[in-house]
Amino acid sequence: MKDLREIEISIDWQFVLLLTIIAFIGRLLYIFTLESGLFYFDDSLQWNQMALNIIAGKGVIIDTAPTAYRMPLYSFFLAGIYKVFGAGNLFAVRVIQAVISALTCFFVYLITITVFAEDEHAHRVGRIAAIISAFYPFFVYYSGAVLTETLYIFLLCLFMWLLITRKYAWASLVFGGVIMCRAEIAGFLIFILVGLFVLMKARDALGTFVVVLALVCAVLSPWAARNYMAFGRFVPLSTMGGWTFWEGNNPRNTTGGPCSYFPDTTGMDEVQRDKYLRNETLKVIRQDPGRFALLCLSKFKRFWNIGLNTEDPRYFSKRNNMISMLSFGPVLLLFIPGLMLTYWNRKNLMFIYYLILYTMLVNLAFVSSLRYRLPIEPYLIIFASYTISSVYRGKK
Repeated sequence: MKDLREIEISIDWQFVLLLTIIAFIGRLLYIFTLESGLFYFDDSLQWNQMALNIIAGKGVIIDTAPTAYRMPLYSFFLAGIYKVFGAGNLFAVRVIQAVISALTCFFVYLITITVFAEDEHAHRVGRIAAIISAFYPFFVYYSGAVLTETLYIFLLCLFMWLLITRKYAWASLVFGGVIMCRAEIAGFLIFILVGLFVLMKARDALGTFVVVLALVCAVLSPWAARNYMAFGRFVPLSTMGGWTFWEGNNPRNTTGGPCSYFPDTTGMDEVQRDKYLRNETLKVIRQDPGRFALLCLSKFKRFWNIGLNTEDPRYFSKRNNMISMLSFGPVLLLFIPGLMLTYWNRKNLMFIYYLILYTMLVNLAFVSSLRYRLPIEPYLIIFASYTISSVYRGKK
């Protein structure tokens, strides 16, 4: 199997340009159905407030004090849009996210034709994956949400393409940006290390990883320095970990999804609260490991559920549930044989395997949600597209 760096990739630019435009128009039409001043998600209110505080010169705060509860990249993304188009201009945010989401379809195509470059049908698989991504309801839906998903998925796709093409320096810098968007991806560094040892001799792998780690830390260092000045303690990433760890595993959580039961942490700052909740959660798990195992099983089912995991009337309806089943259901069904059909190409697909596995493990350890599965769905679509192409090829 050839090194991907040795293979020249040809891009069907006419197809890519046309599909990107169609994907953008579809998202734009959806955006016009949304109420201009309505946020739809509770998290969106915090992102909006952080962005408003940034453009007001108050820094990364939600209320009155500096916070590290959320990673800062998305709030700066919003602040930049507000600075140009006006504070609180959600329409501008959604249009720009529609552009980013449409460009993500291009990277799905690019990743596909790259990993399957030795297959004569790679471009057909890439076109199928890009077309599915262009019309995939969840991608369209979240392009209109004031949430990290659209930006995070785009950066993750860019990072994955750089990683599989062995552009490690650029991949490291982008990965730092991915972490600045959502902290839970930071642990993927372990899988990068494992992958490097598979691809290289041990000495070369270790040397490359040191460079990768140094570049990632360089991107994160301004945030870590800011947190040290704000809290007087080393906080390299976020103070949300303890909160979500408790939320997904506390004694009253029976599903592995969101749970509003929290102990009293009055008098603690967010760094102390983060440590306290993490320790309390570990106590709960140690006291009843069997319950934790069953909760992980429940989270596994939630993670791969083809329907919606919520009964919240703000999001759930029979129509939305049917859309979920008719979109993710076929992708999941075709993804499974796609894994087997592409086993011959496992070396090139290795980092994609790792990302799918890592994302699932994070959901099992913390809170399991459809939203948190979304970042790996471009890669599930790639495997599903290979299945579709193989069926077509066999039938023909």
